[in-house]
Amino acid sequence: DDFVVVGVAHDSDTGLEIALQKMPDVVLVNMGVSGRGAFMLAEDLATQLPRTRVVFLSEFYSDILLDEAMRLNVVAFFLTSEPSDRIVTGLRTVCRGGLDFSAEVAERLRYDKDAGRFVAKYQSCLSQLTTRQLVVLRQLSWQSDVDEVARTLKIKKQTVHTHRHKIMEKLG
Repeated sequence: DDFVVVGVAHDSDTGLEIALQKMPDVVLVNMGVSGRGAFMLAEDLATQLPRTRVVFLSEFYSDILLDEAMRLNVVAFFLTSEPSDRIVTGLRTVCRGGLDFSAEVAERLRYDKDAGRFVAKYQSCLSQLTTRQLVVLRQLSWQSDVDEVARTLKIKKQTVHTHRHKIMEKLG
């Protein structure tokens, strides 16, 4: 009774469109959202609606996903395997200005005093990539066709090639 759902979207572009129209306090993003993906949506929200707090909901987690989520200042990260009342309690915490993470996720994070935020305890080689490079890499792994990746991400084909080149340089 203490939540008002202002919209539901099944892809990242529609989610951003709804968020820009409704300007919600909190956006709950399923990590499996189709389209440009959860990280691009979170990045767009951070840029265009900096007061909106982003919460991720995922079937799984990994250190690289957590690292990327923390870089985007995601305020909560819940696993779909958790009881719904636990997630609702966490959303209430977020609405009051707090942070909340599934127990398994919290074990993989540490607070970085210098950065003033939580970060992944364990860094992977992918941590040196930017969020955009990680999104391009993820899309390239799902769609081998550069044209299709460019269409999905709504960027130029040459931009995909540039990101791919920089990714290969950084990863050796």
